[in-house]
Amino acid sequence: MYWLYEVTDGGLGRRFWQRKRSHLFGCRHGLVAELLSRRLPAKQGEPFPWHINMESVDPGKAFVIDLKPRAQTPNLYEVRDAWGYSCNGWTPGMLRLRGLSVDGKPPIGDPDDFEIRLAEGHENIFTFVHYAGSVKGGRLDGTWNPPGPGSTNSVLLWPDAFKYLVDEANKLGVT
Repeated sequence: MYWLYEVTDGGLGRRFWQRKRSHLFGCRHGLVAELLSRRLPAKQGEPFPWHINMESVDPGKAFVIDLKPRAQTPNLYEVRDAWGYSCNGWTPGMLRLRGLSVDGKPPIGDPDDFEIRLAEGHENIFTFVHYAGSVKGGRLDGTWNPPGPGSTNSVLLWPDAFKYLVDEANKLGVT
């Protein structure tokens, strides 16, 4: 599940409230594709390395993922950055997350409105994704959805894409 929250800092930590359902993937409703399409240079083609700092898009909002939506307790992670390397008709990507409630700790009573102290050690968590889409002629091409279930759902990283994503993580000083 993907959520867009209003956020404010103060009190005991950061307050997340007034959540609305959102989407990470998809060319029509996905937040990554929407934000990337606004930044595409005219006539941009492949390969195209890109970065979106999600925290700077709208400082009063946070994009949050529940990584275990079927679990008894919420497992909430804030998306801080999204990187991608659009090439050969698809885009391997990397997300930098901040763990808000990891395996239900600290517990969150009401996921629609909660305040949480940001925990050290959960500031820089990375995950890899891939999008069934790329960039052609200055526009997004493809669905930008994750591939459907299959024998290989892992993200395959060719050397140029891998180098770009690792270099971006190194810039944060976390490796």
